[in-house]
Amino acid sequence: MRVAVVSKTNYSFVVEQACKLAQQHVKVHILNQALKTVGECRDMRFYGVKPELCLKLLPLTLRQAFAQRHPLGATKLLSSLWNMVYARSVSEIVLEQSLDIIHAHFAWVEGHVGLMAARTTGRPLVVTLHGYDVLTEPQIGYGARLCKETDLAVREVLRHADAIICVSSALRREAVRSDAKIEKVHLIHDGVDLDRFNPDTEDRSLRARYGVEDRFTIFALRHHEAKYGIEYLIRAVPRVMKEVGDAFFIIGGDGSLRKRHEQLAHRLRVQGSVKFTGRIPRRLVPSYYLASDVVVAPSLQEGFGLTIAEAMACGKPVIGTKVGGIPDQIVEGVNGFMVQPRDPNAIADRIVYLAQHRSEASEMGRKGRGIAERKFDLTSKIGQLLRVYESIMR
Repeated sequence: MRVAVVSKTNYSFVVEQACKLAQQHVKVHILNQALKTVGECRDMRFYGVKPELCLKLLPLTLRQAFAQRHPLGATKLLSSLWNMVYARSVSEIVLEQSLDIIHAHFAWVEGHVGLMAARTTGRPLVVTLHGYDVLTEPQIGYGARLCKETDLAVREVLRHADAIICVSSALRREAVRSDAKIEKVHLIHDGVDLDRFNPDTEDRSLRARYGVEDRFTIFALRHHEAKYGIEYLIRAVPRVMKEVGDAFFIIGGDGSLRKRHEQLAHRLRVQGSVKFTGRIPRRLVPSYYLASDVVVAPSLQEGFGLTIAEAMACGKPVIGTKVGGIPDQIVEGVNGFMVQPRDPNAIADRIVYLAQHRSEASEMGRKGRGIAERKFDLTSKIGQLLRVYESIMR
């Protein structure tokens, strides 16, 4: 089987899934906007968009815009042109390499591009929904579908894709509400490599590096963007420090709000108890989970929340908000706790509780590992995905 994986960039969850597919003897060709050349890695081929197609497709873009009576704003025109170029690049590679299936990650933009390519090539289209493409959070301007035209495009993708994979129950519900035929919708959670994310590989050198060998350590790995709610975790720090004197917070990740979050920690006078690491290389991520006592995901919206499943696989209790795909992972009081979004007091309550009941926290982590093994094993998820591929090939 030969599969074209269409993704905006080389997201870790896309590449790790593709690697597992390649191990199952699937010929994987990854196409995205980020690359401008062709390359090979890990038994996979990577392709980028062909920018030279822009001039060739400009007249067609203008004709289509005029026929659909769209206002020809510069931004809209460039967006339409780029999507056509992207789709033409995908179509050419699918035909040149005799690929069998187009698998797009995110309904927008890649699902829309994949649908154009599927119509050109006659290949079936699989679309995986991840969150931003379907869910919205208007208060922070989150969600592609806040734009009416994008909402219509996403609905068209959901109506015409041959299979729709949802990584959480929340996404499945939203897909069905948004015109997807229920028989085409498949719930396949994101998966974790249980060998890489494993409590038996614990290395305390990271604790030594930060000088927290004997401190109760709270870890969060999030981009510093509004949807991930890092502000509310930082606002929980003063109360936690008041009640748990040996607590220490490590916040990984980078983003547009990082400086603002660092300034907030200074205003709250907790900068000495919070370490902002910046971007953490993917190969080091398991070490950070293993160096922590509890992992927190304070998101305002979340398609799935892979950091929770990864933390569970590492045997750590988790605290997450009751949004998106997080309730698919946390069993209240069993492997962690759920709180309402935007509630620093509730986050602090749960952290303090785990710090004051450390044997119970360890038991929650042990149970979390069991849940990860049963529900979020990446290898079993690949088996489910292959069955979807086989069904639409038939």
